[in-house]
Amino acid sequence: MNRDDAIIAGRHCFPYRHLKTQNPAFAHLKEKPIAFFCAEYGIEENLPIYAGGLGILAGDFVLEAGEIGLPLVAIGLLYRNGFPTCTLAGDASDQIINPESAGFSLVRNDQGQSIVLDIEVDNTIVYAQVWVRVYGSAHVFLLDTHLERNPEEYRVISRYLYATDFHTKLLQDFVLGVGGIKLLRCLGITPTIYHLNEGHTAFVILALAVEYMHDHPDTASIHEALSAVRHSVVGTKHTILPGAGLSFARPVFSNIVNGYLARHRVNFDDFFAYGAEPNDNQIFSTTRLLLKGAVRANAVSLLHATFEKREHPHSKLLAITNGARIARWRSPRWGRDGLGRLADNEIWNIHETNRKNLVAFVKNATGVSLNPQALTITWARRFAAYKRPELLFADMSRMARILEKKESCVQILIAGEAHRADTVGQKLIHDIERMARDLRFAGRIVCIPFYNIAVAKTLVSGSDVWLSTPERGKEACGTSSMKAGLNGVLQFSTSDGWLEEVDWSDKGWILPDIDTAEHLYKMLEEKIMPMFYKRNTDGIPTEWVRRMRNTINLIEEYYGARRMLDDYIRTLYFPEKT
Repeated sequence: MNRDDAIIAGRHCFPYRHLKTQNPAFAHLKEKPIAFFCAEYGIEENLPIYAGGLGILAGDFVLEAGEIGLPLVAIGLLYRNGFPTCTLAGDASDQIINPESAGFSLVRNDQGQSIVLDIEVDNTIVYAQVWVRVYGSAHVFLLDTHLERNPEEYRVISRYLYATDFHTKLLQDFVLGVGGIKLLRCLGITPTIYHLNEGHTAFVILALAVEYMHDHPDTASIHEALSAVRHSVVGTKHTILPGAGLSFARPVFSNIVNGYLARHRVNFDDFFAYGAEPNDNQIFSTTRLLLKGAVRANAVSLLHATFEKREHPHSKLLAITNGARIARWRSPRWGRDGLGRLADNEIWNIHETNRKNLVAFVKNATGVSLNPQALTITWARRFAAYKRPELLFADMSRMARILEKKESCVQILIAGEAHRADTVGQKLIHDIERMARDLRFAGRIVCIPFYNIAVAKTLVSGSDVWLSTPERGKEACGTSSMKAGLNGVLQFSTSDGWLEEVDWSDKGWILPDIDTAEHLYKMLEEKIMPMFYKRNTDGIPTEWVRRMRNTINLIEEYYGARRMLDDYIRTLYFPEKT
């Protein structure tokens, strides 16, 4: 053993004495905090261990919790090479991530040794060191298997977020769940609530049940143990689409977990049956395990909960609509108080400055010189078939005519990425990039070659219109539009996710579900462009600014991360106290 580290075997622990809160409302949680598990976190710009909205939202959640004094321990994995993406510039090169450069440090014992967990996986042990960073009252722990003492097949657990091979992906979920619970016990932490963010975290439930059986030797079965621990587990389901968890056949699952289950007196068939799909008892689903093993679970918008109920009549998902962290996503040019008592001309001047900043960014990133005064429309998000970016190009001749209008100039930005293993997403990227290169669109449609937190902040602050085109019922929430709206960017979208909850008649424009592309062009020409270019004697588009003001007020009041976190506390964590 390396003298500089200490392997934590069995249930040995040393107390973690750094949990604190300055908020008396949460003093009772200081010793028994909320434990939050997620496969990805988008917190630091130089720690890209996120794939998209799920990770960015987890980052907002952690930062907001830390600010209000909610004692929170957030647990995830460190991915040394980040998320393997395909962007509008082609495959992104592998990143080499240094957690120390992002403010993380190794967790050490009282002797100064870095702790190393021994995590049971089937018939062997996987070792993981642990990185930590503190954000107010929130502590983020990342398990890291990139250690010399691990064979290569276990080091790769910490290589890529959402590994492309199924075996490694299953190992990642297992280490996150079982290793995460071992970490908490090692640190002497017994949470009040375990909040599991999506199906990738569901093996926490297994680890808790095994722990219960260890502490209660007379437990008759794994089902009894699962029932006993259920009261402390809550879950969040972020999408109606498959892919948020894993599904696998009995032989594949057995190869990873059978040894672990046998050592802890758990009958494999009993546990498999608990997480089996209702319509196919030969398929185990981590999402099914999450929803069955949690006392309460939520969808991430009212419409998401509705469509889940329509798709799965047994669904009892509560509706807690996501929110964006205001302090993180609002442009600094708005000041700490946002709109305050700003006059129309002040609002417009701030926005024009943000647009000029966006134009300068595009010039630096692509070499294309955009018009800093032109109506700027942005489509930016992960590339997926249901998000339908191709609707912009449904009628390329008509789009070209719109872009040719000199008296009402329009320019369009497109940004996003897809996983290297997502062939559908990659094809979308290549198709969009090819169509955008059409000479008729030169200098008017620009593809941003990369996409990250910094790029997103520039886009959501400097665009005039945020375009969203998902198939209704498939975008569970859509938080990027909240971030844009926070900066006065007007919404132009199908009515999906959180947008279904709002009357947009005095704020933005809703695209119908039928003939969406046709209406996109028609509304752009007949409503959006005329309103943007209708100015008063001072050069201010007063109706446009009125909608900006309404949109900003809406997001600040109803769609911030503070409201979201309050809803989680009152509805998901402690409903009996409300």
